[in-house]
Amino acid sequence: MLLGDELDAAARHAPHTMALAYGDAGWTFAEWNRASLALAARVSAEVAPGARVAVLAHNHPTVALALSAVPRARRVLSLPNQRLHPSEIADVLADVDAALVIGPDNLVDPVVDHLSERGSTPLRWRLPQIDELLDDHPAGLPGGPAGDEATRRPHDPAWIIHTSGTTGTPKGVVLTHASLLAGATTALFGRPVGATDTYLYPFPLCHVSAHNVLALHLARRPVVLAERFEAGLFWDLTRRFGATMASLAPTMLAMLLDDPATDSVPPGTLRAVGYGASAITPELLTEASVRLGCEFSGGYGMTEASGNAVFLDAASHRSALGGEPRLLAAAGFPGPLTRVRITPIPDQGSAADPTGEAPVDPEPTTEVGTGQVGQIELAGPQVAFGYWNRPEASADTFGADGWLRTGDLGRLDADGRLWVTDRLKDLVISGGENVSAREVELVLASHPAVKSVAVVGTPDARWGEVVTAVVVAHPGRRADADELRAHVRNSLAPFKVPKRIEVVEALPQNATGKIDKIALRSTLAQQ
Repeated sequence: MLLGDELDAAARHAPHTMALAYGDAGWTFAEWNRASLALAARVSAEVAPGARVAVLAHNHPTVALALSAVPRARRVLSLPNQRLHPSEIADVLADVDAALVIGPDNLVDPVVDHLSERGSTPLRWRLPQIDELLDDHPAGLPGGPAGDEATRRPHDPAWIIHTSGTTGTPKGVVLTHASLLAGATTALFGRPVGATDTYLYPFPLCHVSAHNVLALHLARRPVVLAERFEAGLFWDLTRRFGATMASLAPTMLAMLLDDPATDSVPPGTLRAVGYGASAITPELLTEASVRLGCEFSGGYGMTEASGNAVFLDAASHRSALGGEPRLLAAAGFPGPLTRVRITPIPDQGSAADPTGEAPVDPEPTTEVGTGQVGQIELAGPQVAFGYWNRPEASADTFGADGWLRTGDLGRLDADGRLWVTDRLKDLVISGGENVSAREVELVLASHPAVKSVAVVGTPDARWGEVVTAVVVAHPGRRADADELRAHVRNSLAPFKVPKRIEVVEALPQNATGKIDKIALRSTLAQQ
């Protein structure tokens, strides 16, 4: 099966079932498949096979349509994060050499200006409306549709989603038809969808969580797309379309419970809520269970794994509520297509390492024992192909033996349950967004008051983690927190600006002279 085939199947077997709803509009699977073919046809007529097509927009039906439509045209979909600074988005589009950029002028214009300064001039389209595409009445994929369809292969690139590397250089994760469909299948295992379920999706479609749209369409069930996350809008859409399932980051869940609009919602309106990006606290789970009256499940994964690969099921959450809150710290059990192993912690380098990257043993041959902490590695069909035009980074992360080195530390217990204990890679995950610690450090280090700096993530009840900067000031200089935040805001996206800044006399170091971030995170978490 390839992307687009799930829509063909749904259009044949459930043509009158709603595929996607947005605002006051909705489209059946028959209509959605026709619109997908029309968009694929337009893209096929405009750019060559294999070309990268970027969609830069906030949540919109056409963005959801592009998830399958662009790959079924044998072009590669690039999904830059619209919350990034325009110069950062230009970096992403330049990296993939985007041939076509689709999106509204207010988002695309400043990015194209940056690209023009670099001598790049991709084609531009406004976002076509679904009803406009339905008026095309495509019979198939023109411009060589049969040829394009016939030459598509499961391991062809389908999406490229950029994540921040540990050095701050964005890396494009190449997700194939096969990996995305395996990720969608795993999602259906971890969060089963019933025959009458309707799924509310409030996350940005530029994230790998968009694979949930594919999963629901594999199950031939409707997706309600929220333009943005907002409690009032969330409940309005739930009532209007009878949503029974939703995915929420713990941050979103806390915001939902804080909003007065939630008080008017009868418990049991939602059947199930899935969450990811960070663990849920016992306090948040208890309050949410009482007020929402639904089941909860957690997911552990990453873009390189085409979404979640390990799940903490509803039974574990019930056990946590019944007196075993420790279970909420577990990631859970692997999906049926996923294998997990724990390997020895790699050498984390030294202060002399100019890249800030941790050297990796190219082929670890041993696994640590049950209950011992090491690096978490994943294998299975949902593991990505590698990084776009990053052969060295790909070799470091995606082993020749098929195992993905996650950069997270954890252990497996005697029951095969995975526990994530720390992070080896230099990333902060705050509110579902990945932030390169190295990138923020480089900007802060350019401030005249800063002698040295380390950026880490520290636990936060609402955000999961917050970006925390620990700064050593030059003698005689004052490191003002507001001034430092403004300095970062001038160069980076707002979500990368440190919410917490601590000024200290010295940063902890390990035996090799490198800043000991594991020790630093531990100390900060206790303050």
